[in-house]
Amino acid sequence: MGLDIYFKKVRGGQSATDALAEKREKVNKAFKGLLQGAEKKDLVDVKSILRPYLWRWEMLKADEAQTTEDLLKVVREFYPTDKEDTWELKDSESDNRKYYFRKVNCLYGYALDSDLFEDDGCLAMFDHDNMVDILDRAKEILSQPTKEEQLEKGEELLPTQSGFFFGSTNYDDYYLRDIEEVRDKFEEMVKEWDDAYAVIFSW
Repeated sequence: MGLDIYFKKVRGGQSATDALAEKREKVNKAFKGLLQGAEKKDLVDVKSILRPYLWRWEMLKADEAQTTEDLLKVVREFYPTDKEDTWELKDSESDNRKYYFRKVNCLYGYALDSDLFEDDGCLAMFDHDNMVDILDRAKEILSQPTKEEQLEKGEELLPTQSGFFFGSTNYDDYYLRDIEEVRDKFEEMVKEWDDAYAVIFSW
């Protein structure tokens, strides 16, 4: 348990809520399509098709299924195809660690201070300028000549944020490691996508 942060590429001009609903609909549709006719397929093939979509594959003990019928029974009980809200399904970005941060609570603080949240603190929209701003702040922090100056600049530019299972709020080596992760990943994300990211905060 802890603060998990997921970035998902979206087009600006719509809310994060609407953008994610659109992405979720596409994933759900693809998943439902995979289930159609699965009963007639080989167990090994069905496992290889479904595994990439399911976060809780191990928890479901899906690999222990001895027949295709048993596997589909487990999957359909946990992921009913008539369910509209299926955050449990992966998409290509959810499965890419580039788009994921754990307990890097300064990102939550940035969203809070910049008034980027659309709901009760779980969903925010970071436009391209926000992404570049965070990247620039991380670079400036790490460009300071000494560790003490880096930590001082970090408290100024990307302060930690306390919260329920948010992780440490100390300014130390672990904080600087988080800032290095932000710099490295945001550098890739800014180059890869010139529009907005919808950001999911969960814990």
